[in-house]
Amino acid sequence: MLRRAIAPAASAARRTFATESSTQLVDFDYLRGKAMSDSARTTISQKQADFSKRMSAVQSAAGTPTIDWDHFKAALPEYDIEKLQGEFEKYLASVPEITYDEQADVAAHKAQEAQWESFAAFAGHRLEELAKLKAEAEDHKLHEYYTLNRTFQRFDGLLEKEWLEWRNMSFHQNLRTFNEVPEELTAEHKAELGSKLAEKAGVTPAMLGLKQ
Repeated sequence: MLRRAIAPAASAARRTFATESSTQLVDFDYLRGKAMSDSARTTISQKQADFSKRMSAVQSAAGTPTIDWDHFKAALPEYDIEKLQGEFEKYLASVPEITYDEQADVAAHKAQEAQWESFAAFAGHRLEELAKLKAEAEDHKLHEYYTLNRTFQRFDGLLEKEWLEWRNMSFHQNLRTFNEVPEELTAEHKAELGSKLAEKAGVTPAMLGLKQ
């Protein structure tokens, strides 16, 4: 309920207090309508009068860079303006002075610009790479006629890599050539055995040293 009552404050806070027409920051009528007793409505009316008095004092103050404390002492005699002034000045004294270094600001700005230029160059380079990758993916889109040869064409060095890995396999290193097979095997048996091994390994008999 209170949030709805002060909803206009958000927009009114963007305006200066020193305006000719008083902007209602709190919907006191809404609060009175929600009050459960006459005493509560009376209290709300008193708060409204007090609030309006303070707003009038603020709006009647001259628009100067400094606070006219004498004006508020005369307009709000029921408040301890001197105490408020002392607390305000004490707070201002506790705020450290801020010195503006133009050279440091310019240097920081240039560093930020250089950082963003470097990032823009990196992003541009990556976009070019992604565009090439997209075009390559479109060119090598998988379909039912896509062969292993196309894969080797797309990835340069893949064929050599797979071939070297196959050659470095332990069982291949331990294989003997057919010329090293004992002589008790006939040439026909050697050819038959070599053909079976080549078929199982997925290579040609010549790769296993079989003479045809």
